[in-house]
Amino acid sequence: LSEYKERLSMQVSNVRKAGGKLNNGDEYTNVILVTPPPLDDVAWKKAIVDRFKRMNESYTQEDIDSLQLDRDNQTTKLFADAAKEVGKEVNCP
Repeated sequence: LSEYKERLSMQVSNVRKAGGKLNNGDEYTNVILVTPPPLDDVAWKKAIVDRFKRMNESYTQEDIDSLQLDRDNQTTKLFADAAKEVGKEVNCP
């Protein structure tokens, strides 16, 4: 998570540097950060199971039960909160 915040902050800085400045010294480029959206864990699990079934003709219930979510709402919230923190730190809405 700390690496995500560092990289996001660096990306904002790089975009602002590339955008230049106005005659009065203000930054020319405005940057808006967008947080990742909430994730419906149940719907996402269903999508993963459906995709697994399409790609694997012979599967067992044990295979289905062992499938793991590659992301979940709790983790997504951590990244959304981190993006908000970076936005405040770098004065970015």
